[in-house]
Amino acid sequence: MWHGCEKATVDICFIHGLAGDQNRTWTTLGQSEPWPKKLLPPKLPSARILTYGYDAYVMARGGSGASSNRLSDHAQNPINDLAGDRARSNAAATRRAIIFVTHSLGGLVCKKGLLSSRISGNQQHHEIFENTRGVIPLGTPHWGSWFAEWGTEACFPARTFQV
Repeated sequence: MWHGCEKATVDICFIHGLAGDQNRTWTTLGQSEPWPKKLLPPKLPSARILTYGYDAYVMARGGSGASSNRLSDHAQNPINDLAGDRARSNAAATRRAIIFVTHSLGGLVCKKGLLSSRISGNQQHHEIFENTRGVIPLGTPHWGSWFAEWGTEACFPARTFQV
């Protein structure tokens, strides 16, 4: 949580994208704090400002392997975390609104999470769907990504020489 508010009227949730993380994605180069943490609380004092993460690496990096999770697996992390945060702050009693701000793959993670919470038998998860008032997608590849197509094309030479 970047900013708490005991009598909050809205939860603004930031979800990072591919190869990002919950703080670095939202931090301007040369700054030490994420811009939403620094700029939003004075302008929106009755909002809780939250950030959620998931393992967003699809290729191996620095000694650790690539994530093998599917989109649906990634989508459960923010939903589970948000449900827990909202239960601890008694958000259900006030039907506190939720606004998601997402970047890149985070937009797809958010959409999948909202779809699964819509049909969830878990009341806390279903309340996330019911109380969501908006999603602000920043650079979300709603119709796929050139990067995914590039990966398929990169495999073509390998397929050519298969026996």
